[in-house]
Amino acid sequence: ASGVSGLVAAATSDGVLRVYVRLPGAEPPETPADGGGLELALRARVSRQPLTQLAFDPSGEYLVAAAADASLVFYGCDAREPPALLGAAALPAPPTALCWFADAGGFTPRLVVACEDGSLLRMTPPPLAASPPEDLLLSPKDLQRAALKLDSPALALAPLPESASPGPRPGALSFYAACADGGLKTYALNDGCRDAGDPSSLQPI
Repeated sequence: ASGVSGLVAAATSDGVLRVYVRLPGAEPPETPADGGGLELALRARVSRQPLTQLAFDPSGEYLVAAAADASLVFYGCDAREPPALLGAAALPAPPTALCWFADAGGFTPRLVVACEDGSLLRMTPPPLAASPPEDLLLSPKDLQRAALKLDSPALALAPLPESASPGPRPGALSFYAACADGGLKTYALNDGCRDAGDPSSLQPI
């Protein structure tokens, strides 16, 4: 759910995405089956495989849905209109975690995706006014993508609070990663890294 845009997203095991709008002044339903206070804004089959991850960015303007078939779909969100499809991306392996980073200085927010094979991808979503490609597929260049490989796959990600940061790293995304080997690790993904397995660009803190 996004407290900013007033939207609520739900996923199903058969790949269907539903997005609801919270009605102004409506009381929360006593049970999920009541459906009170919510109005359906979008129903879309995103994949034939289960949807495993959903995440709104901090501004509520983007929603990303990830599926077990290693696909990722971007939507632009506006509580006054149905979410608009912006495009899709192919991942190297099924996703295990999504983590948005708020925009800094008015720039577009960025997304970090962890995958089952240990891949870690940083992406910049398409502009909200952009039309999706004819084949819907967004290239790594479209997404300004950077890809790196962790020694152990990350199962969960969370932004590192500014108070916990060891110092300013211009352009870096700092985050916690709970990994499959049982470790809780902290990384800074540098803005200058590119879509190549360059471990020097991923710096443990």
